[in-house]
Parts: sequence; C-alpha cells; structure tokens
Amino acid sequence: RMLRGDCLCQLGCDEVDQMEFKADADEVRARLAEVREFRRMLEEEDDFPLQYFFDARQSVARLRLKGTYIEEQGLFELMQSLRTVGAIKEKLRPETDSVETEGGCKAEWPSLWLLARKVRTFREAVRRIGGILDKYGHIKDSASSALYHIRQELRQTEGSISRTLSSILRQAQQDGLVEKDVAPTMRDGRLVI
Repeated sequence: RMLRGDCLCQLGCDEVDQMEFKADADEVRARLAEVREFRRMLEEEDDFPLQYFFDARQSVARLRLKGTYIEEQGLFELMQSLRTVGAIKEKLRPETDSVETEGGCKAEWPSLWLLARKVRTFREAVRRIGGILDKYGHIKDSASSALYHIRQELRQTEGSISRTLSSILRQAQQDGLVEKDVAPTMRDGRLVI
C-alpha cells in the first residue's frame, strides 16, 4: 500500500499490484541493483524525466477497432507519455566513458539500461502527433488542408457576424433602443447584446 501511494499513475499501481515475493537469489540481486541505481540516479541527477505519465491503454485499445479514433486529449496524453519514455531511455543510454555491463556495452546505469534498451519509443508516431497537435494539446489548423480551410471560413464567418452585430448595436444605440455603454458579449458560443 505504501509503494502504491508513491506511484505516478495507474500503470505504476498495476505494476505494484502484480509484484510478488521472489526466492531466486539472482533475480533478487538483479532487482536490488536496479533499485540502487535508480535511487542513486534520483539523488545525483536533477533532470530525470518524471513529468508526464498517463495511462493511455484505453485510448490505444479503441484504435484496434476499425473506424475509431483517439480523442484530442487522449492523443495529447499519449504523445506526452511517449516523449517521457523516450527521454528516460535517452537518459539511460550508454555513454563511452561509462562502466561495462554484463552484455559488453558501456552504461552509467547498467542494470537500468538492461531494462530500458528494448523499450520501443515510437519516435515517428511522436513526431507525427506533434505535427497535428500544438503545445497545449489542441489540433493545429495545419493538421490538414481541409481543416485549415474550414477554420479559415469559420473565422471569416465569425468576423462577418461580429461586424453585423456591431452595426445593428450601433443603429440600436442611435435609435435610443439600447444604452450607449452596451457591448456584445459571448454566451454559450454566441454573441449577444
């Protein structure tokens, strides 16, 4: 329960729930080496990437059904999570001046690198999602040419409506139907007087 309380997301909680006691001394030593390295890393490294962990399993599972899609927020969370996983893998990637691991590669964090080296980071998917979403997780106008034209027409139409409403308001003020200090406001996505 204590360990579960320190998890950053549901994925960690699920991993903790699957933990069980081990009797194999080699496996216990390997896990302890990972814990020691990670603890040392957190003490020594200021910039270990722990900022974005979202459980995207449900969003990704929906994609298995033909004709479905991920909602904007789910896609943004997936991208953020994949970026974090990629940053962690880069942090653990071996450098030439580091210690030898049992597999012959050099790594500053050999036990952790053995865990991380086969993790897929889906860089191309992250790049493509980044081309669709802005830094706030909203779909960019440039995500497709059709969307660009639709949004451009929408802005023009909204501008035209705003100008028409302002003209009506000015005429109503001149006719004495509305007070001089009244201005149009937005309510439920509509301009009102």
